[in-house]
Amino acid sequence: GGGGGGEREEGIAATGAPSELSPSSGTRRSPLLDDPEMQSGKHKKVMTICAYRFSVLEYATPSQIKRNVNEQFRDRFPHIQLTLSKLRSIKKSMAKIGAKFRLDLVVVALSYVYFETFVSKGKVNKVNRKISAGCCVLLAAKMSDAKRSDLRALMDCIADVLHISHR
Repeated sequence: GGGGGGEREEGIAATGAPSELSPSSGTRRSPLLDDPEMQSGKHKKVMTICAYRFSVLEYATPSQIKRNVNEQFRDRFPHIQLTLSKLRSIKKSMAKIGAKFRLDLVVVALSYVYFETFVSKGKVNKVNRKISAGCCVLLAAKMSDAKRSDLRALMDCIADVLHISHR
């Protein structure tokens, strides 16, 4: 809208969280899929006393925590065909590709955005997740003006890290 210093950034709710619809354009924005707060499932209690925040973690086996976090993720995003642990695993592999190929961090971040966009639209599942992630890394590298010869080597690196063939 108009001028005033009380305006908030477009698409950001008063709480600081991204809104689903941008107020001016009506375009959908993806919610944060890989929420870093979603790490300990039901086993974490957070208490705030005065200006201090405490976390108390009940003992749980790693498999219980993984199962609970994946359940929370499935409840939050029922249309997504991947578990949070698979999403995090594939993003870790994408970062490994970036480190191994010495990609700029911006390229890796852009590949995450592309991948999470496809995931949030329900286009990625357990079967096509690796090839989708590889395509996102390749697309992000291409958008950063990578040379054609570099792209061939990057494809080899992607195939190696993700254990896929590039026929």
